[in-house]
Amino acid sequence: MRRSPARRAARGASILLLGLVAIATSACGSSSAPPATTDTPATGAPTMPVATDVPIASATEPPATEAPASLAPGTIAYRVVNEGTAAVDVWLRSQGVVTAAAGQLGVVTAAAGQLGVVPGGVTADLFPPEPGTVVVLPAGTGDPTCVSDCGFLAESSTNFGEGGLRILVVGADGTAPEFWADPKPESVGTIGNALPLADPTSALLVIDAGGMADAKFGLNVGFEGVNGCVADAAASGLLLGGTTVLGYELPAEGAKVSVYPASDKTCSGTAVGGPFPLDPVTVGMRSFLLLWGPSGTVQGLAMPLD
Repeated sequence: MRRSPARRAARGASILLLGLVAIATSACGSSSAPPATTDTPATGAPTMPVATDVPIASATEPPATEAPASLAPGTIAYRVVNEGTAAVDVWLRSQGVVTAAAGQLGVVTAAAGQLGVVPGGVTADLFPPEPGTVVVLPAGTGDPTCVSDCGFLAESSTNFGEGGLRILVVGADGTAPEFWADPKPESVGTIGNALPLADPTSALLVIDAGGMADAKFGLNVGFEGVNGCVADAAASGLLLGGTTVLGYELPAEGAKVSVYPASDKTCSGTAVGGPFPLDPVTVGMRSFLLLWGPSGTVQGLAMPLD
């Protein structure tokens, strides 16, 4: 179902979560016990017990710059997530005779008043022209109208994709996967870009951990207060991580989510990421949690999909 730019923009709210796991080694390599668990309050997010003080901040989400008539918005919305370590510029560009308009710009100077997609940030819903693409460049550099050897950090697909909302992830490792929030049902489980669809009988938490350094051999998922690991909603038996994105039934009251090594089949040992607090999600709707970074400094970004 197609949605208007105004309606899509209203759904783009997100929250940046930083889950730090206590690491039982000191700078010189000696072992020591992790510090006592404490609660860290944060504005706009529930209190979560963590092994160290963990800040939770709202992800940067400035409004898109209005495009000229030649770049009239299309019907497909894109959100760009920055999992890198530096700010990026996001541009909307046409095909054919290339013109470009600023979607969201990196912070070059404060006087310019241009707000950027900072590390851990996500854009508002952006609507490139049709035909057209979203391109991402390091903040303050490059030419968005370039057609050869451009050095783009990411560019949306021009002929491959499904649904009216797509999420382009700029990874710190140079990867840039594109996820489809509203794919065809037959694509789910067969095409890695297709996110699990909403279940009318439950709230669903969709997790991508492709940006985690410790996800190469798979991860188990645990909810605080629930014994054992949590199975994915499709009962696939798969582990989270790499190109595998899974959906989990989310309790009505929300959850504090942690991820564990594949070898921890009971999710009772030391987590490699989390806990990440997730607000309650209405039955029949989905929340998307993206995880990235190494053990001890795993970051998370949660956003609504419906």
